[in-house]
Amino acid sequence: MALTLNEVVLAVRGRSPHFDKRLVTDASLARYLTGYQRSLVSKAVQVNPTFLAQQMAVGFNLSS
Repeated sequence: MALTLNEVVLAVRGRSPHFDKRLVTDASLARYLTGYQRSLVSKAVQVNPTFLAQQMAVGFNLSS
């Protein structure tokens, strides 16, 4: 299943009132999530140096 950045931002906003659009802009969330994605890909490359995929599955724990 592939998600767009907009879908992820909407899902994050629904998790807590702290992520209300008046408190956290879409651009701020997008920058944070993009940075987080880059760090995950970097860790994947450290584990497997031959990791060349252009996409990676990322799971979010929605129960916390």
